[in-house]
Amino acid sequence: LKKNELLPIPIDALIASESTLVSLIEEVVSAKGHWELLFAALKEQQTVNEKLNTCKQDFASKTILVKQKQGQLQEATVKRLQTDKLLSQAKLQTAEKVEDLRSQLVNGEECPVCGSKEHPFSIHNPQLSRVLEGLEKEYSECNELYEQLLGDTSSLQRLCEKLESDRTAFENDIKINFGKILSMEEEWKSYKIDKACFQLPIEERLPWLESLLETLRLNLNEAKTKISSYNKIKSDVDLQKDQIDTLNRELVASKDSLKDIKREQQTSNEEAIRLNEQLSKSNADIQEITNLLDPYFNKAAWISNWKQDATKFVQDIKLFSESWSRKSEEIETRKNNL
Repeated sequence: LKKNELLPIPIDALIASESTLVSLIEEVVSAKGHWELLFAALKEQQTVNEKLNTCKQDFASKTILVKQKQGQLQEATVKRLQTDKLLSQAKLQTAEKVEDLRSQLVNGEECPVCGSKEHPFSIHNPQLSRVLEGLEKEYSECNELYEQLLGDTSSLQRLCEKLESDRTAFENDIKINFGKILSMEEEWKSYKIDKACFQLPIEERLPWLESLLETLRLNLNEAKTKISSYNKIKSDVDLQKDQIDTLNRELVASKDSLKDIKREQQTSNEEAIRLNEQLSKSNADIQEITNLLDPYFNKAAWISNWKQDATKFVQDIKLFSESWSRKSEEIETRKNNL
């Protein structure tokens, strides 16, 4: 019954399938690990490219802004110098003329400038002060704008220098990564699985490989389960076969023993026949002896005594004979003496 259960199980095909699945799983695991590295390198290259493009765009926009700031700074510098020069000249000229006129003014005498006899601004002139304050304010504003533009221009120039440095670093990284990616792509093409997922977008390849690996492992477990079931049944069959072989050997041994018994029985039968023949012959001899000796015994029971204990009977006869011989000799002796 167990042996019949083995017949529908294609064990050779299962073993071959198990070996094939193990090889496929090993290749897919290796390919999956390699693709993870390659995909990470591709994503890193993409990120660096995006950073490089952003860096270039920032550099271009900041370069334009630097030029604008430099133009504004140039204008602010010119205006600052002009207002500084005007303020300096106004301060110098005002100081020289005012001080000279003030020193000549006398109360009650006409001013050579305005003709007034009163000189309320001989000590302080509000109008002149407002003019000077206006020039100072304009200079201060120009100077603040200049300082602001100078700071902004310097910051933008430093930012452009950093962007230029970053751009060079990104380009070097891209060049280095490009060589690594080429080498990794060549190795990836050596995997047979590459052809199966060639048409898939790179973002979908890792999930596809994971799904394939899970399917292969499920198939391998199924094949192993069937092989294990086959081996279990085969073990039971082998055990049954051993038990049957043992029973067959015991049966053969029993048959041989039966033959020996039959031979012994036949030998015993033959021996019994031989003994019966001997017994018949002995009985015939005894009967002949009995017939010969019976006249010499006056009792019929002698034959029973002899059969009951032949040795003792013979000894008794021997003793009787010896006693008879002695007595006969004694009688003859006595007769001679008379």
